[in-house]
Amino acid sequence: ELFLLQLQSQIIKKDLKNFYKAVFTPKGSRIAIVGDLHCYKVEALLKKYLGVWIGAEPIQLQYPSIAVCKPETVNYLINRDQVTLSFLYPSIKRLDKNFDAYRLFEQFFCSGSMSSLLYDLRERTGLFYGISGSLVASADEQPGYFIVQTIVSVDRLVEAEKVIKETIDTAVDRLTEVDLQDAKRVIINELVNNFSSNRKMAKTFLSIDRFGFPDDYFDTRAHTISAITLKQVQEAVRTLLNSS
Repeated sequence: ELFLLQLQSQIIKKDLKNFYKAVFTPKGSRIAIVGDLHCYKVEALLKKYLGVWIGAEPIQLQYPSIAVCKPETVNYLINRDQVTLSFLYPSIKRLDKNFDAYRLFEQFFCSGSMSSLLYDLRERTGLFYGISGSLVASADEQPGYFIVQTIVSVDRLVEAEKVIKETIDTAVDRLTEVDLQDAKRVIINELVNNFSSNRKMAKTFLSIDRFGFPDDYFDTRAHTISAITLKQVQEAVRTLLNSS
């Protein structure tokens, strides 16, 4: 902390200006405008307020490859009666060909709905104060991560770890055609949420442009998701769902 304070004290006004010029730039930026615009001359307003904005080429960040994980137990001991227990592993990028299969299985495995495996585990065992998870948390240009996280009492920690590992190892083979169809319905019905407000529509249009999706991407989403088979989902997630 002392080092950080000393470092911060050496930052001067010129440093902040140089940082701004290097990082805040319109080059490569995207803008989405959504709403009732018939009373506005949008192009003229953009040129008036943003047309004179110039900046440097954006910094291209270089991301290292994520190293293969080795099993490791990390304990942080604190004076509490409850324990946060987490299982974590690198997952896939947003543009991975199996992303939709992962999302479908995520709905079945850890969506938080009353029909998910983790919810059933909590209700059946009474072990957890709460339990949640994801197969593609933070998946973007870079890989996201698979996570299962729960809060459990200290005296039942070993038992909780055992049943979570068993659930992870058996989850793929427990997925049925009925479960898959239920997951498809949920995800397809959620598509409308991308257009439920001006802000969400703007973010949706920006994501289409950002990831290079075709203009009809959301027009064909329901068909794309419906075409995914049970075997495809199982084969896609089997290598990820392993307690080791």
